[in-house]
Amino acid sequence: MTFSGRRGWSQTKSSLTTKFDGRVTIPLADVLERVIQLQAQVEELTRIVTVQVDVTNQTTELLGRLLATSSNRLDAIEDSLGGIPPAGTSSSESGTERTSRAKTAAKTAVKPSSSADDKQ
Repeated sequence: MTFSGRRGWSQTKSSLTTKFDGRVTIPLADVLERVIQLQAQVEELTRIVTVQVDVTNQTTELLGRLLATSSNRLDAIEDSLGGIPPAGTSSSESGTERTSRAKTAAKTAVKPSSSADDKQ
C-alpha cells in the first residue's frame, strides 16, 4: 500500500504542478515580461528627456551669449554716435559757438501749447 500511496502522491503532485503552472507561472511570466518591457521604455524616455534638457540648457546659454554680445555692440554704437556732432555744424567750429547756436535755436523753437495736449 505504501507503493500505491507514493504513486498517488506523485500523480497528485504532478497534477498540482500542472495546475499551478497553468494558473500562476505562465501569467506571472507574462507579467514579468511586460514589466521588463516597461522598464526598457522608461529608460529610453529618461535618455530622451535628459538629451532634451541638455539641448535646452545649451540653447539658453547660447542665447545669453548672443544677447550679451548684442548689448555690448549696441553700447559701442551709442558711444560712437554720441561723439558725432549734430547736423548743420562743422567740426571746425568751437564748442562755445555750437553752444550759443543751440541756445538760440532752443529759444526760437515753437513749443506746442499745453492746452492742445490736454484735449488729447
